[in-house]
Amino acid sequence: SYDDSYLARLQGSKTYQRKQFLTYQAKYMDGKHGYYSTAESIKFRANAPDGTTQDLTVKAYAKTYVTIIVDNGTKVSKKIETGGTAVFENTAVHSNATIYITPESLISSVTPIDKINNSTFSAAGASKLEMVELGSAESENTAWDANTGLNIPSVLLKSLSIRNLVNFSRSLDLSTNVELETLDTRGTNTGMVTLPSYAPLREVHLNACSGIKALNLKSVTDFSAKNGNNLVSVWVEDCNSVVNDAVIVLLGHAVNFGGNATRNLRITGVDWALETADVLCAMANSWKGYNALGETTATPVITGKCHVERISEVELTELITVFPQLNITYDEIVPAYTVTFQNYDGTTLHTQTVKENNAATNPVTAGLIPAPTKPSSVEHNYTFSGWDISFYHILQDTVIVATFAESDRYYTVRFIDGTVTVQTDSVIAHGSTSYRGELLSEAGIWIGWDTEANDVVSDMDVYAQYLVPTLPDMAATNYDYLYSDDPNDNSGYTLAEFYGIINSGRAKTYFNIGDKIKIVANTNVFVDTEIIMPLYGFNHYKLSGGTEFASCVFGMLGVMNAVYRMNESNTNVGGWDECAMREWLNDSIFHALPVKWQSMIKAVDVLTSIGNTSATIKASSDKIFLFSPAEIGFNTTIAPFVNEVDAGAESVTFPIFTDDNSRVKKKYNGTGEASYWWLRSPTASSSMHFCTVYHNGGTITNILAANPHGVAFGFCI
Repeated sequence: SYDDSYLARLQGSKTYQRKQFLTYQAKYMDGKHGYYSTAESIKFRANAPDGTTQDLTVKAYAKTYVTIIVDNGTKVSKKIETGGTAVFENTAVHSNATIYITPESLISSVTPIDKINNSTFSAAGASKLEMVELGSAESENTAWDANTGLNIPSVLLKSLSIRNLVNFSRSLDLSTNVELETLDTRGTNTGMVTLPSYAPLREVHLNACSGIKALNLKSVTDFSAKNGNNLVSVWVEDCNSVVNDAVIVLLGHAVNFGGNATRNLRITGVDWALETADVLCAMANSWKGYNALGETTATPVITGKCHVERISEVELTELITVFPQLNITYDEIVPAYTVTFQNYDGTTLHTQTVKENNAATNPVTAGLIPAPTKPSSVEHNYTFSGWDISFYHILQDTVIVATFAESDRYYTVRFIDGTVTVQTDSVIAHGSTSYRGELLSEAGIWIGWDTEANDVVSDMDVYAQYLVPTLPDMAATNYDYLYSDDPNDNSGYTLAEFYGIINSGRAKTYFNIGDKIKIVANTNVFVDTEIIMPLYGFNHYKLSGGTEFASCVFGMLGVMNAVYRMNESNTNVGGWDECAMREWLNDSIFHALPVKWQSMIKAVDVLTSIGNTSATIKASSDKIFLFSPAEIGFNTTIAPFVNEVDAGAESVTFPIFTDDNSRVKKKYNGTGEASYWWLRSPTASSSMHFCTVYHNGGTITNILAANPHGVAFGFCI
């Protein structure tokens, strides 16, 4: 007789035969006859430049037909024997090309997909994958989608590299890849890395990840990470010394450079040799841990043994308390001292226990305390600059005091017009400032500011003050001035009434030609302390930018007590618009007037020829101006002078000018010596002269532009 039981085993059961057919033969037949599904494919998206192709090598786990499809279009199929490979030449890997490789369940590897700058990779059904290399050491991949993770469930996976996928920032859970031998995440931003327990891992190269979980890894010969600065979770259980020794280095990084984040640690079976206990003490002071079930504990967990060359009694006591399952031996017990960091006022900021001849830790740069502060004085601000003594070699109990750099203190002064901040200044303590611009509001007569920004010792808000225009109950009689800045003068109206009359359009009802105003100036820009200005006329100059006329024109009774020239050189080219006199009057004289007058004076269009014998008329926008010959009664029908008066003006000549005597201008408001006085008009027949009025008021004469003569200006309200 003979034993034939092997025959039944050889033939097998129908159940296993069917399973084998579905797993292998069905896939083979589908591929052979052109049936495929992109839903059962390894899928990845390429991002190489347009027109790029790549020869892809596919290795099959079992005999089958492998098909590669690009963008659901071009497809190529090839038969591959068990364990064999096939090369798919010139596969398109251009930007955003989606590549499908089917059947995914029978593919062991696809190379070199690290060359095509892929942005996604999906292999959820690739149960036979043995190698996946998505990154390389040669170049960075910047195309990877930062929101995309990686899941490769193949239990046969032996090698995984995502090196230099710089946008990869998800956690990496490899707990199911129990045959994994090599892992490389360098150059990525991978978060938590969970390694497969009991796996035959030999090489592990990590980025500066945020967490490591490694259980029962005994075969590792090379374990590294860029640094441990980001570590917040470490669970290393029963691993070999290669892993444990690498981890203590990373823990040192986390202690020294990782800041104040909450950290959890569990590591068992260590056999460490350390020079000092600094890292252990730092973890004992602030870290938490895990128990064997992964539950959080109040203190970190370290078991095994550790030899420390130099340790203090205080450190040893603390470590024995926190790590009861860590056997600590040492060569030398060294003295330890208390180092106290104090603020300028003696307040204790931080204390440390430091071994003899060791350095204390700067508590500010280590993130243990915020930078100390010192209140500002009126004159100075104080900025923390360091500590008063060195603390690199501690030999006794030591007090270290914060030091501060002194700087001038500045205050913010805001000038506010209504609700609008029109100027902001930074002013040194006890300094001063003033407003330098134009006001924006038309709320009334600007009469100044509610306070002066002098001897500034705090932030200040300075508000513009306005006088609201009103109308008088009746017209004034028996007055010397319509309004005078001198309260001792006999004024017919208050300032509010004076401006209210003009602003309401009733000036011709209340005022008469020749009525005067008096401006009292407090300035060193010009020598006149009082300027008397009669009313010359009504509705003569148009408001700048509009069609309405300014109501009243006031002009000086006399001339200014100091003379001035029209230009620095003898030229009238450009006329009034480009002359030095105009710039001086509008930039210097106007801003030297009391602010209430600046507020009331309007910018108007002043017409003048452009000089150089041209009859062309140009309009200048001015707040202060000189007069033209036609306006004072000369050349009223002769071009270009007649054209220097707006065609819509009430009169060509101001009604105040009736004869030669009315044109005589004297210094000291008409009480001093008679003077030549400038008109704004260039001489029509010359490119070097401007018109002036002779001191007797009888004739116009032409004077070289650089000669100084009297100035009688006017303005409109």
